[in-house]
Order: sequence, then C-alpha cells, then structure tokens
Amino acid sequence: MAYGVLAMLLFSLFSYPFALSPFCIMLTLAMAVAGTLQGRGCWPQRFKVMWLFIPLLMVSLLWVSVNRVMPSRIEACCDYSRMARVKTAALIPDYYELLPYMYDNVHFTFDFGTLLRREGRFNDSNAILREGAKVSTDPMFQIIMGRNYEDMDLYQEADSLYRRAFFMQPNRVYPLYRRMKLYEHMGDSINMYDMAMQIEGFRPKVESSATREIKNEASRLRTGIKERMP
Repeated sequence: MAYGVLAMLLFSLFSYPFALSPFCIMLTLAMAVAGTLQGRGCWPQRFKVMWLFIPLLMVSLLWVSVNRVMPSRIEACCDYSRMARVKTAALIPDYYELLPYMYDNVHFTFDFGTLLRREGRFNDSNAILREGAKVSTDPMFQIIMGRNYEDMDLYQEADSLYRRAFFMQPNRVYPLYRRMKLYEHMGDSINMYDMAMQIEGFRPKVESSATREIKNEASRLRTGIKERMP
C-alpha cells in the first residue's frame, strides 16, 4: 500500500489524478488504514465506540444536508441547460434567479458574465465572473474582466488582469495581444511596441490561424510605430 501511495503521489507531479474521485477515495482509505497502524489496543472500549459513532453521525448529517439541496440544484441545472442555448438580455432575471444554486458552476458564471458584458453592465459582469474565477483556472475569466475594466477606462486594473491571465497559462499568446491592444487604446506607443516585439517572438504551444493573425497584426503595429519614430 505504501508503494502504491508513493507511485500515485509521483504521478500527481505530472498529471491530475486527484481531480478524479477514485484516486481521492483510494488516498482517503490509505490514510484511514495508516491511522490504525499505531497505538493498537491503547484506547478503552468506550472510546472505540465513540470514534465509531462520530463518523456515522457526520455522514448522516452530510447526507441530510445534501439531500435537501440537491433537488433544487438539479432543477437549476436543467433550467440553465435550456437557457444556455439562447443569448438574450431577457434572460438576465432568470440567470439571477438561478445564481444561488449555480454560483460554483463554471459554465453558468462564464455565460452569465459574458451576457452582462454584452449588455454593457460591466460591474455586474465582473461580479459574476469573479465567482467563476474562484472555481476555475481558465484565464478567459481574467481576460473578460480585464476587457470590462478597459471599457470603463480603468486601464491599470485591466492591465493587471491581462498579466494574471498570462501568468496562469504562459503558453497562450492572447493575453499578450490584449495588453498590446490596451496600450494601443491608451496611446502608449512605447509599451505597445515592446509588446508587439514580444508577440512576434512568442512561440505558442499550438500554432493556429488565430495565432498567426495575432502575430501579423503585431508586426503591422510595430512597423507602423517604427516608421513614425524620428
């Protein structure tokens, strides 16, 4: 068992085994067995009964709480699956009605946040996207929030979020592109030139038509700035 746990921990350095329930259960069972390997026979009988009763009580309380909440969350998921096919401002009140049950659903918060952004409700959009960012490592949450701040002329906050998005996944060129467009919007030719140079020399993990288009635009902007330099 010790070798099995060691192999699982080594494997977790290169993948995400504990994102899957079976591996979490295996580790929990291994920890439970490890807890019984020392101190055998040291506890009086009444303490053994108590330690058996406490986990059963906790599991029972957990089952009762989950059983009370789960039907409402299942119904909310079904309602959202029907709403997700339609992108219209008329559904915003319905999204708010489902929010107490779906605030930790990544797809729900992203769709709701982008819908609010589309309607120009930038602060409300960021409030929803921040909830999604708590449970997701997708840098698009940071980028959409940055674009909201950019549209509100809060450039420092937008730049900070674009930086964070790049640090979260440094193999993506899109956060750098958003920073370059931010500097262009601000009229900051120096930083825009530096960012365009960085994008041109950037090697994305996966080449695509989108990355090539971004690099071509960065090259055009850099060339235009260079021509205007004395």
